[in-house]
Amino acid sequence: MKASVILPVYNVEGTLERALESVCAQTLEDIEIIAVNDGSTDASPEILARAAERDERIRIVTQENAGYGAACNRGLSEAQGEWIAIVEPDDWVEPHMLQALCKAAEEFEDAAPASEERAERASQGASPAETPNRFRVDVVKAAYFEEHPTFSAFCPYKGRVKTAHQPFTIADEGADRLLRHHPAIWSAIYRREFLEENDIRFVEAPGAGWTDNPFLYDTLLRAQTIVYRDEAFYHYRIETPEHAAAFFGKTAAVPLTRFLEMDDRLRALLPVAPKGVRGGHTKRGVNYLCLAAENGGLDDEKAAELAAQVIDRLNADEVFAEPELSPTRKRIFATLAGIETPSPRRGAAASSLKAQTAQAIANVRANGLGKFIRIMRER
Repeated sequence: MKASVILPVYNVEGTLERALESVCAQTLEDIEIIAVNDGSTDASPEILARAAERDERIRIVTQENAGYGAACNRGLSEAQGEWIAIVEPDDWVEPHMLQALCKAAEEFEDAAPASEERAERASQGASPAETPNRFRVDVVKAAYFEEHPTFSAFCPYKGRVKTAHQPFTIADEGADRLLRHHPAIWSAIYRREFLEENDIRFVEAPGAGWTDNPFLYDTLLRAQTIVYRDEAFYHYRIETPEHAAAFFGKTAAVPLTRFLEMDDRLRALLPVAPKGVRGGHTKRGVNYLCLAAENGGLDDEKAAELAAQVIDRLNADEVFAEPELSPTRKRIFATLAGIETPSPRRGAAASSLKAQTAQAIANVRANGLGKFIRIMRER
């Protein structure tokens, strides 16, 4: 079987049918669809049952509610496909997604050099990106669509993942862009053998639990060969800023916990991380801290303790040098850390402006000026 699609389901009766229809409509027909009913109490089980009657590729697995991570893990345990895809039940996918991503892997595997040539390149100090595995691509990543309430736009990294080679590793220059935005773990397929060899599973926590965050690091930091397609196939329903603010105000401990888990993985898997990877990691940690502080999340004692641990893990010099962090976020970090905001370094303002301009240009190129303005108004 070519691919297994894991669909974690919990009380999504309003969006589930569209998600199922988009998966069943895949042009790659050699797939199985593992719908994990995670203790739904609405009409989701009935919707799944009707869909399974229409399409025998749908297999329903029912369990008591244990959260998104546990549901995905159950799907991974059940999967038999060569490739693993994850589709969240409030999203939908283009019909050619799986076929295009599997084809991308096959093209690079067919074009990879023979083992003798790989050995020779490695002996000369070539990077993994320059000596790809002839027989296996680990991860195929793609762009995606952000579905706003009134319009659709491309994701922030569309047009910005530029590496010297394909396949590549996350340590290669330009690849860190994949770590600087939403984890978007569903805008990819993963070779099942790769996940099993590295014992990659989701953190299990109540609810959604932000368990996609450590999974992002577990996969991209371990992958020997990543292929990227700068084409969008996945439609992600984006949260409103109000929803995000409410979340950080009430449950700031969750993202802070996930960041600490990600930091553990980075230190273990890539202890001497390139500047770009360190910068992306630092940016995420500071953003999580600031969102918690800005929305009153640090009034919670547990969240405040976790915030102190995050601050202890972050390098202040790297925070103040990171061009994609705004001066406001840097000042908030300094206040939380109990340190003074240093005087702007020579060229720091220009570096920050350059980073902001690069992102703005990429967004305008991908979405057009009109949508870019609408995106900025929503933030």
